[in-house]
Amino acid sequence: MFHMLCNLMKNITNKTYLMMDDLGFIDIESMYTNQMRQVHKKMGAIAESVPYASGNVKRPATDVKETDDAVIIITEIPGVDKDEVDITVTGDELSIHAKRSMEPEEVDESIHKRERTHDMFKRLIRLPTEVKVEEAKATICNGVLTITLPKVAVISKTKINVEEVCA
Repeated sequence: MFHMLCNLMKNITNKTYLMMDDLGFIDIESMYTNQMRQVHKKMGAIAESVPYASGNVKRPATDVKETDDAVIIITEIPGVDKDEVDITVTGDELSIHAKRSMEPEEVDESIHKRERTHDMFKRLIRLPTEVKVEEAKATICNGVLTITLPKVAVISKTKINVEEVCA
């Protein structure tokens, strides 16, 4: 549903831009676009805060960072073995699925309480920019999964000096 709303907002933005261009209101467009970005950001925050409601599926805490040359995703999936992690990229979305298996019971053990069960971790993250999926790397250490996705277009910052020219 969230993705449908995002696509609808993009279509409305594009149609509004064309209409405003025809009417000569391009200056207003920048104000409108800024407001639409704020609405889009708030809707994303709302969608991110909604927990999964199905059984033992958990939404792991995740950080998304962007550097000049990569997008880095760091997420917590405690107790998960590297073979139980599935990471896929489809379009501009990264999907993380992980499973923590239950420890097998020993025959000579007498369990008094069991709170640690198998859990599923799922997370869908919209990527802020286009990435080179074939060069992606993922590592896991102490329950922290780090995914590094190199950007397609590396952005380098260049400072432009301002000169004072007075006649």
